[in-house]
Amino acid sequence: NPDAVVWQIEIGRAMADAGRLNEAFTAFEAAIKLDRGDPQSWQALAKFSLNRNYRVEEVGLPAARQLVLLEPRNPVYLDLLGTAYMTLADLDSAERFFLQALTYDPEEAAILIHLGQTSMYRGDKQSAFAYLRRASASASDDRLRAMADRLLAEYGADEH
Repeated sequence: NPDAVVWQIEIGRAMADAGRLNEAFTAFEAAIKLDRGDPQSWQALAKFSLNRNYRVEEVGLPAARQLVLLEPRNPVYLDLLGTAYMTLADLDSAERFFLQALTYDPEEAAILIHLGQTSMYRGDKQSAFAYLRRASASASDDRLRAMADRLLAEYGADEH
C-alpha cells in the first residue's frame, strides 16, 4: 500500500541502503506528506539525514525540530535535535538539547556519550570523561558501553 506511512519509510530506508539518497529523501518526504503529525516519519527523515550526512542543515535539523515540537518531552527526540546541532558544530545548542534530554532520561548512555563528545569538542576533558564514565556504567546496551569505553581510551582518560 503506497499510501501507508510505514511503506514509504521502508522505501526510503531501502533507497538509502542502496546509496540512492535523493530517492530516499523523496520517499521520506512522501511519508511525511501522508501524515504530518506522525513522529515516526519525522524521526526516520532526521535519522536518515544525520546518519548519511545528507543535507543536515536543510533536512535533518528541521525534521528533528519538528519532532521536538510534536513531543517536547521525548528524550530521544531532544537527543536527535542535539545531534543535528552537534553535526553542524553549534555546540551551545547541542549541549542545551542534550541536557534537556538528560532531564527526562538521566542515565541514557547515548545522551551521556553525546554530552561527552560535546564537552571534548569544547576542550573540557574533565566533563567529557565524567559523562563518558557515567555512560559506560549505565549502558544497558553493550554497543553503547563499548563506544563510551573506546572514546575514553581515544581521549586519553587513562592518563588522568
